[in-house]
Amino acid sequence: MPRPDLTTNLSPAPLTLTAVSQKLGVSASTLRTWERRYGLGPEREIGAHRRYSVSEFELIQTVVELVRSGISPADACQSVRNAAELYKATHQTVGLECLIRHTEDGNYTALHADLDILITRDGILRTWTDFIQPALVKFQTDPDGETPGISPRALLAQVTLQVVREIAERAENKRAIEAKLSGQAVVVVSDEPRSLLAHIIGVSLTWEGINARLLPALLPVTQLHPDVPNMVERTRKLANKIKAQIAVIVGSSIHNAEYLKELENTELQLVLVGPTKVSYLPANATQMRSAGACVDEIIAHFRGY
Repeated sequence: MPRPDLTTNLSPAPLTLTAVSQKLGVSASTLRTWERRYGLGPEREIGAHRRYSVSEFELIQTVVELVRSGISPADACQSVRNAAELYKATHQTVGLECLIRHTEDGNYTALHADLDILITRDGILRTWTDFIQPALVKFQTDPDGETPGISPRALLAQVTLQVVREIAERAENKRAIEAKLSGQAVVVVSDEPRSLLAHIIGVSLTWEGINARLLPALLPVTQLHPDVPNMVERTRKLANKIKAQIAVIVGSSIHNAEYLKELENTELQLVLVGPTKVSYLPANATQMRSAGACVDEIIAHFRGY
């Protein structure tokens, strides 16, 4: 899945001055003035036509939003330039060690900024695989344990969920109507230990215009779990309610043959997510090792390739 663009949905092709003016509802003369007075414009040779890259458009879009909120153009441009310079100076250095350090320090603000940079740079799925998940494993296997009342794992999960929520809200604003009209819907079922992963998968699908709803199980749906019939019924009801064609199963439920056999008797296509091979693979199921592969498979299914 390509990285989510957290500000706008544009093609990579450069935009003309007229196109930027039309998209933002700002006159071309104002854009020229901002470029002349504040240096807010595309990089170009003297005499060449203005061509705005996606990142240059995003900076101007942010300035427009700030100006419309009451900030002066001069202050808005200065603020955006400072933020852009800070991003360029720091985004290459943000990685797993930085994420772990800020989590251990309990620095919520820095941790949120780390995740913003990583997701913008690498995409939400790769950020999960390469950074968030390894950090969670590191904290879980720490031989020194945790200090009572201080849980780095809980903090990282909390901030991750907050960032995911922000992405979901932007995706909903941009794609909700499209998703409902397209009839493309997915139910994501997970147990509690994999609930964060389920949110990652769900928001990734939402960003692609697919209506995703999560169905959490408080306890793992194992062979000994007496709640299997209830989970089957809940899965069916939610799938029918949103007219889902696909059910993604994450966590221990993929190893519950009884649960899977019941879902085999539905019209749902099942995508099981987990690195361990399942003992029973329904005829209507595909197993994927990673969240990224799962999302790619679902997108390919709906788009017909």
